Amino acid sequence: MIYTASFFKLKHFKGEAVSVANSCPDWFEGKQLKSFSPPWWAVNKFKKGEMDWERFTVVYNGYLDQADISEEMNYITNILSEGADVTLLCWEHHAGRCHRRLLAEWLSKKLKIELDKDNIR
Repeated sequence: MIYTASFFKLKHFKGEAVSVANSCPDWFEGKQLKSFSPPWWAVNKFKKGEMDWERFTVVYNGYLDQADISEEMNYITNILSEGADVTLLCWEHHAGRCHRRLLAEWLSKKLKIELDKDNIR
């Protein structure tokens, strides 16, 4: 199962914790998959209000479709194929407008696995 959580909410980690952010806290010792981070220019435009959430979603999903992320996909696939859970982590407090939710949805479609929306935090 894929879960998501913020670095700030430790109680929501399930299974293997994997950072999908450009950076992570000093205390985090888990795997970092920075290639799953959205393009920084898009993050900046969104934060400045120069890009709305709908456009950010299109840009990020397009990035995922085009990026060379086969190693990262294999890493996630290996965890899930062993029957383990994975938690995708980043800095955003809430998943509503966060790339980790978009990534979880994208992975769910690509890997043809069910995504329990209650696990997206």
